[in-house]
Amino acid sequence: MRKSQVVLGVPVSESMLLTDQPDLLTTIARGDVHGFMLADNAHPATQWLVQVDGVKIIAPDKQTAYMLFYSWSTKGAY
Repeated sequence: MRKSQVVLGVPVSESMLLTDQPDLLTTIARGDVHGFMLADNAHPATQWLVQVDGVKIIAPDKQTAYMLFYSWSTKGAY
């Protein structure tokens, strides 16, 4: 990557992802999810990604992520 390039998106790592879609991390790694990228050493994950029923939410910490994931997955996102 050149210094002039800007990385857009939220770095996501497997340890900071809660989802009901098992292949979401693979899809992100392929670049097929707009606005998200796989975390690496240069772009570490700093936030949690929660996805339930296709709705993606960024959570600032593990406790909030788990709270959102479990409340949505048991009650529905809407």
